[in-house]
Amino acid sequence: MQEAKYQFCTKCGSKIEVEAQFCGNCGNKAVPKAESILKNSGTFESKTQKKPPVAPTGAALNEKDPVKKMTDQIIAEFFSWEGRLNRLAYLKKILIVLGVMLILVLLESYAESTSGLSKLALLSEIGMVVCFIAGTLLGIRRCHDINKSGWFFLLTYIPVVGVLAGLYIWFTPGTKSANQYGEDPLREAL
Repeated sequence: MQEAKYQFCTKCGSKIEVEAQFCGNCGNKAVPKAESILKNSGTFESKTQKKPPVAPTGAALNEKDPVKKMTDQIIAEFFSWEGRLNRLAYLKKILIVLGVMLILVLLESYAESTSGLSKLALLSEIGMVVCFIAGTLLGIRRCHDINKSGWFFLLTYIPVVGVLAGLYIWFTPGTKSANQYGEDPLREAL
């Protein structure tokens, strides 16, 4: 079989000489001869053949991967102590956390009733710890809305005092303007 004297541009499909470094038609860099000739067939690559897709990396991955995007949003919404959280947003998010905890408690009780301590029960307990952390971080952001330090939320873990502190955190309106923890979340929504 004779060696080909021409190859085709991978961008526009024009015929170019094997020794050429660039396509005369579009200016695309010529691919080395071994890459443009299909092995054992002696034919050239057609312009309809496509290269295998390359996996996106970095910022492109975050833009195209909906699971990664959703995970980042959940982490930002539930696992951050920075910023402020108004009463309604706090109520919605804490109800989600409590709902997940209820499901985990039911799973754990089912797992323990059927086979004692199992992997499902262990995973359920780990999930409850994660929910506890999320609830604490949401409470810290709620304290920031009423211009209190996040440390104030620790009062809710003290018996009797915790009930009063929790009611204060729950029902006190946030500061109407910016405070040391950020802008008013109600004004940001407008």
